[in-house]
Amino acid sequence: MCIFTLAAIILHCLEERSTLFVVLSGVFTGLGIFIVFLGTVAVLMLTQPTKTVDENMPRPASFVTQVGREFGVRNLSCPAKVMTASELPDMGSYHCVYTYGANDANLRKATLVVADGNKVGLYDHNGELMKVEKK
Repeated sequence: MCIFTLAAIILHCLEERSTLFVVLSGVFTGLGIFIVFLGTVAVLMLTQPTKTVDENMPRPASFVTQVGREFGVRNLSCPAKVMTASELPDMGSYHCVYTYGANDANLRKATLVVADGNKVGLYDHNGELMKVEKK
């Protein structure tokens, strides 16, 4: 229908050539503006929002991650109460497991002990205190 309207306008304006130029230049100017608008919208939709400063800052390691690093064990897993702690958990002993061996394919039991103050110990499956790794 739009094509027929445009054809009617062109036929009507053939009698007055100056008017035809004005009409056609207006139509093509409008089409150009519309195409630029669509391109701008497409570019805005395709770009990803940038990260905020908070997302770029590394988060502090969890308590369990810090203990694993200190005692040189990999993939230390403890009860949820300990795993979600960002600080020292409540005093007590917690049954945990960690991986060892080729490709970390084996599990070994350990006991995490949180003592008075800020003392933490990790005991192996034989009940012996594991040594802190030197850095």
